Amino acid sequence: MHRWLPSLLLLLLIGGAACSSPAPVAAPAAVPPPDAAPAVLPARPPFFLVRGEKEGARMYLLGSIHVGTGEGWGFPPVVREAWRRSDALVVELDPRQVAPDLLRERAVLPPDRNLETVLTRETWNLLAEHLGAVGIPLQPMLQYKPWAVAISLVNLEFERLGYGSSEGVDVSFLERAGSDKPVIPLETAEFQFSMLDGMSEAEQDLMLRDTLLGAREMGSEIQGMIDAWREGNEAELARQFFARLEEHPELAPFYERVFFERNRRMSASLAGLMAGREGETLFAVLGAGHVVGERSIIAMLSSQGYRVERLTHAPSRP
Repeated sequence: MHRWLPSLLLLLLIGGAACSSPAPVAAPAAVPPPDAAPAVLPARPPFFLVRGEKEGARMYLLGSIHVGTGEGWGFPPVVREAWRRSDALVVELDPRQVAPDLLRERAVLPPDRNLETVLTRETWNLLAEHLGAVGIPLQPMLQYKPWAVAISLVNLEFERLGYGSSEGVDVSFLERAGSDKPVIPLETAEFQFSMLDGMSEAEQDLMLRDTLLGAREMGSEIQGMIDAWREGNEAELARQFFARLEEHPELAPFYERVFFERNRRMSASLAGLMAGREGETLFAVLGAGHVVGERSIIAMLSSQGYRVERLTHAPSRP
């Protein structure tokens, strides 16, 4: 059984705010040029061209996986050509702008509370058992909120499996942008942490419990998502992201906050960017969970009258 609640949350945020420190961005000299031959076989990722009916910018939109293994993503010619034509990079969050102490400030429980007092007995016992099995002391965890503990555990497991946020799709384009292209973040770390902090204690307990119960499946799940991304299998990506919502309607508030409310905010921001940048070409890299499914950013922009084209070959010149 897939336990995607905590894993998805991390995948949404690990590119910046969910890390204990900002994801490092390599020096420009170490970055291959955008038109360099891919290190692995070319992928067929979710990639779209969005144009409005009126004058304004046009936008390429690439679905991102926020963690990787360092083997490269094999961006196909259509993506590399669009990147060459673009004037600015749009991302969910620029990790270089995340204050190192922000996570600690938002993640710590009030002085009169500790992790044992806010968790259900079931989740507390699972946590103690898991930490004992992996050799992590429990005491340092006591001061942190359940959502922060869940993210830390997933982050550690990803590292153990060889996945890192510094190897994500979005970070690869932040590196390519360097000082040549401006970077436009749609969200701030403060907003993302406020979203996490806004979860009820029951939601946080569920998030941590599912993380603990699903830890052994994490490697196969993230690899399955990467495989679906490489194959351009949007139906499979949507299934992996949202099947659990259909199975467990009680998770609706979580999905509403983490996905659908953010999709509405980001689609409005993207529409504003395109309207205000006439003649420019934007290149947006957003989490794959935001560009697949019936309530995706792609679906919202299409319903607002934007022309959306799924790209599998080199885009035609305007």
